[in-house]
Amino acid sequence: MCTQKNESLLSLDELLRATGGVLFGADGGKGADGKDACVFTSVSTDSRTAEKGALFAALKGTSCDGHSFIEKACENGASVVLAMNSSVKEFSPLYKALAKRGVSVVLTENTLHALQKAAAFYVAKFPALQKIGITGSSGKTTVKECVASILSQSYSVVMNRGNLNSETGLPLSVFNIRPHHQIGVFEMGMNRTGEIKELADVLFPQTALITNIGTAHIGILGSTDNIAEEKKRIFSNFTAECTGFVPEDDPYKEFLMRGVPGTMHTFGLGKKSPVTKVEDAGLKGSRLFYKNLQIDFPLCGIHNAKNAAAAIAVAEHFGIAPHKIKAGLESVKPLSGRMQILEGDITIVKDCYNANPDSMGAAIDFLNSVCYPARKVLVLGDMFELGKSEGNAHARLVNKALGSDAEFIVFAGKAFNKAFAEQKYAGGKKIMLIPDAESVEKCAPSLRAELRPGDLVLIKASFGMALGRLVPFLTDGREGAA
Repeated sequence: MCTQKNESLLSLDELLRATGGVLFGADGGKGADGKDACVFTSVSTDSRTAEKGALFAALKGTSCDGHSFIEKACENGASVVLAMNSSVKEFSPLYKALAKRGVSVVLTENTLHALQKAAAFYVAKFPALQKIGITGSSGKTTVKECVASILSQSYSVVMNRGNLNSETGLPLSVFNIRPHHQIGVFEMGMNRTGEIKELADVLFPQTALITNIGTAHIGILGSTDNIAEEKKRIFSNFTAECTGFVPEDDPYKEFLMRGVPGTMHTFGLGKKSPVTKVEDAGLKGSRLFYKNLQIDFPLCGIHNAKNAAAAIAVAEHFGIAPHKIKAGLESVKPLSGRMQILEGDITIVKDCYNANPDSMGAAIDFLNSVCYPARKVLVLGDMFELGKSEGNAHARLVNKALGSDAEFIVFAGKAFNKAFAEQKYAGGKKIMLIPDAESVEKCAPSLRAELRPGDLVLIKASFGMALGRLVPFLTDGREGAA
C-alpha cells in the first residue's frame, strides 16, 4: 500500500470522476475516515514495469489480455487497478482479495478510454503548462527532441520518453508532468483513423506542428488524402489563441491550414526560412546558418536539416534567443536506430527503427550525398503497413537503390526480394538477398564476410524486420540490436 498521500497523481475520487468508473467493493481503497488509503504515483500498462504505488491499467488487446497480469502487477506494488466491467465474473475472487489488501479496483466499460480520460483529467490540472503537440508521417520524434532541447535552454520541459506517442503511449507520457514544468512537448503517432483526435483530446495542445504528409500507414488509411485528414486533427481543439505550423513545401499545406482557428505558420528551408544556408557535413551532420550564427547540427541528412528548421520555427514562437537555439540544436543526440553513426573498422549508419517509402528514399539520397573514400553498402529491409501499394513502393525503391552510389546492395524481406526478382537485374552491382526476417541472423555471417574494412553501410528497414540484429555481427558486438 502506498502511504505518501500528498504525492498522488489523482485522488481516487478524481479517478472515478474522470473515468466514469465504479469502485469494486463498497470500501475498497478507503480508510476508516473515508479518505483515500491508497494513492498512485505512476501509471503502467505492463505488469513488469508496475512499481510500488502504481496504477495498473489492464488493457485488452487482440493477442494479450492485461487482466491476466493484474495479480503480477499488484505483486510488484501496484496500488490501483483499472479493469473492465466485463472482467468481474472471471476475476471477482482476485478483486475481492486485492480489495482486502487495500488495492483499489476501478471498473470501467473500456480501460483504454478510461486511461485516456484519466490522462486528460490529469493534464487539465496544469492550466499554466504550455502544451506542444507534434505529428507527421516522419520526423516527429526528431522534431520533438530538437524542440525540447532548444526550449530546455530557457524553460523546464517535459516530453515523451523515446517514441511513446500512441493511444497508450501519450496517456502514459503525460502522467510525467509535474508542477515545476512550464512546457510539455509531446509527439502523437497513429496507426488508425481517429487516433490523432483521441490524442488531441488528451493533450489539448495550444501549439501544434505537422512535420509532413507522407505514405506511412497508407495501407491502413488507404490514401495520402486520408492521412492528411487524420494528421490535421491535431488542430481539432484549437481556439483563436492557438498556433499551428505546417511544412511550406508539402502538397497538403493549404489543406492543413484551411479553416483552422488561431494563427498558422509555415516552416522549411525555402526563401522565407530564417535558415539562410545549409551545408552537408556528411557523417558529422549539417551546418545551418541562422541569424549570423553557424549551427553545427549533429544529425545527418537534408531531411534532418528540415526537422531542425521546424524546431527553430517553434522556438522563435516562444521567443528563444538565437544563441540558445544554437545551443539547443547542437546538444541534440542521435537516437538509437535513427541515423545513428557507429564508427569502426566498418562504419554503420543504423536507421532501422522504422521505415516508409519517403524515409527510405531520403536515406538513399543521404548515402548518395556523402563524400566517402571507400565503398558504400545499402542494406534495405521490407517496409510494412503499405497495403495495396506494397509492390509498387518496393519496386520504386529497388530501382532507386540500383541507381544509387552503393556498390553492394542487400535486399532483406519477402517484398524486396519479390520486387528485385521482377527487375531481372543484369547490372554490375553486387547483390545479396535475405529472404525474410527469420533469416536475418542466419545470413549475418555471410554478409559480414562480404564486407571490407572501410565500408560505409546504411541499414534501413521497418522495425518488424529487426535488422538491428545485424549490427553486433558487423561491429564485433560493439553495439546491441535495435
